[in-house]
Amino acid sequence: MTETASYASIQNLAVNERIKYYEQELSLLNQPATFREKVLVNVYRCLLQGCVRQSDSKASLAG
Repeated sequence: MTETASYASIQNLAVNERIKYYEQELSLLNQPATFREKVLVNVYRCLLQGCVRQSDSKASLAG
C-alpha cells in the first residue's frame, strides 16, 4: 500500500477502483525481494480476488 493510502480510504472506493488499485500495487511488486514484499503480494492477491468476486456477484445480481 502506498504511504498516502489508508485501508479505510481504499475501502471507500468503488469495487472497480479497488481492483485497479490492487492491480497497480501488484505491478509495482512484480519481483518481490524481501519477505515483507512477498507478504504484500499475497495480501494484495487475496484482496484483489475478493474484489473480483464481489464485482462478479454484483454483475450477476444486476443482470
